Amino acid sequence: METPGERGGLERLLQEKRYQEILEHKEASEEDKVVSLIKLEEFAKALGRAKNNTVAKAYCYYKLKKYQACLKTAGRKESEEWSALRMQALFALDRYDEAVNEGRTLNLTRHTLVNYAAALALAHQARPVYSAELKECRKMVEAEADLLLREEGRYNLALAVARDGEAFVSALREIHPTEKDTLILVNAQINNSLSNFEKIDTEHLSKRNRAIVEYNHHGRDRDMVAASLKKWQEEIFYQNELKRAIKGEEPIAAIKDVLAELPGNPEPLRALIRKLSPDNLNHLTKLCLIKASNPKDTRKTIRAVIQSVHPKQ
Repeated sequence: METPGERGGLERLLQEKRYQEILEHKEASEEDKVVSLIKLEEFAKALGRAKNNTVAKAYCYYKLKKYQACLKTAGRKESEEWSALRMQALFALDRYDEAVNEGRTLNLTRHTLVNYAAALALAHQARPVYSAELKECRKMVEAEADLLLREEGRYNLALAVARDGEAFVSALREIHPTEKDTLILVNAQINNSLSNFEKIDTEHLSKRNRAIVEYNHHGRDRDMVAASLKKWQEEIFYQNELKRAIKGEEPIAAIKDVLAELPGNPEPLRALIRKLSPDNLNHLTKLCLIKASNPKDTRKTIRAVIQSVHPKQ
């Protein structure tokens, strides 16, 4: 039986967020310990102690990148917590339309709004049917009182045009970040889009973004980069590879190498071609030793190049 002093001591630890001491307190409940483990980012341990079919269990699955298990645990349970968690798991699985549908049920504020903005932007990027919702979401982001969250929301909304290099750079520049974290990220993305790799502050980038930048710059850690990319990042990554190949000393061989590496998906090359001016299309034609009388024929011919590398497509 706990004494008043013991309970008072535990309550003080909870108020002061002294999570390691809570774990060692003999009167701490299992729920207290699970919450403490989560706060200490000991997600595997928390998962082992969390009760089945609880938000804590699903959250641990999410943090451990076991997104399907997270969704299975969440099922169709109704609450803000469950819906927000489902939205995040669906986003992590690149199921952006479903994430948007989940987000529509939420009271969109603060972090939930920022996460919804990312899902909405990437859903629109893949299937441009969300213009009205993007406009409304932008109003909500601009009304956010927290400056860091407001700038993060602006960045997430810019992802709607991430496949269009010029539009993406323009959208990023319109963010005008003042918070250090957002400023570093925005500048890194701008310089990456402009191939100004030497200007990127890699030291303060996230692990994933640093890996992408370092590979683009130095050509290393290819397997690690490929494993960490989301689909939209993958397409932009290979577009940058193709741009560099076109400018290289042996463009034909370099282009073929990039084409051979594309993960069964020629869309990055097609997207790159669609954005080239007629002059640049003709330049690409010459580099590939292909003769074509007009850009339309050039597109068909380069499509044939893709087919030669991926004959099943």
